[in-house]
Amino acid sequence: MDFWFTASGINTDKQKTATILAALDPNVVGQLLDVITSMPQQDKYEFIKTKIIAHFADSEQRRLNRLLSELPLGDKKPSELFYEMKRVAGNTLGEAALKGLWTKRLPELAQPVVAASSGTAAEFTKIADSVVDAIAPSQICRVKAEPNSDITQLRAAIEELSKRECGL
Repeated sequence: MDFWFTASGINTDKQKTATILAALDPNVVGQLLDVITSMPQQDKYEFIKTKIIAHFADSEQRRLNRLLSELPLGDKKPSELFYEMKRVAGNTLGEAALKGLWTKRLPELAQPVVAASSGTAAEFTKIADSVVDAIAPSQICRVKAEPNSDITQLRAAIEELSKRECGL
């Protein structure tokens, strides 16, 4: 919001506070009613900004749970996943621990290469992106549809009954 306020020429505490409060969903206003009514006379914007962030921010436990279980690689580039994990982790994990968690989410063929790499996050994420791009075509799995034996049996039985009824 601070960047938006600067770009829009909104610079007084009163304007910023009014803009924030006007943008809030009525349900959120209800949740924050005690906070809104207890605003100080000075620095209202900083006060309300801090309270809104505290109200909606994930707890440290929730962030760790997301890191451990909810952030798959999916269609993302490895570097995108790393920086998303870093954002979610905040200050709770060191870079080495974060790199270890992140590496485990990479394709198996990329894990040893990335684990052995060193340097800055920018360097090892670039390596991971390159390795995953190079192995991606070989990672395509072919799915073979196995006929379901129950369905096959039902179809055969229906076909047999149809033949009997038609006198075939």
